[in-house]
Amino acid sequence: MDVDEHRSTELARINRLELEYWNAWEASKADKESTLAEKTTGTDTRTKAVKRSEGQVGNPSFLAGVERCIERRCKLLGLDAPTKQEISGAGGGSINIEYVNDWRKIQTED
Repeated sequence: MDVDEHRSTELARINRLELEYWNAWEASKADKESTLAEKTTGTDTRTKAVKRSEGQVGNPSFLAGVERCIERRCKLLGLDAPTKQEISGAGGGSINIEYVNDWRKIQTED
């Protein structure tokens, strides 16, 4: 499998995952309904049911999942700005580079 094929496969997986997160987000915003049944006894036995609906604001963890999918897709496609990389020597110091004109002067360490 070549790199483009792998990339395409991963993008499809990310898209499916993002769709699941969006569906879960929408479901988490749906009104929550509950029913309370109350039975009264005495000379006249009756059952009274009360249905209650409560609005929901949505679970933010689903939006965080969407955000992770978007970040991963951008990274996979190379859409993010490049990050600056600095290479340094031991302890963060400079790296000394020595030019050798004659390869026979190079000593190898064992």
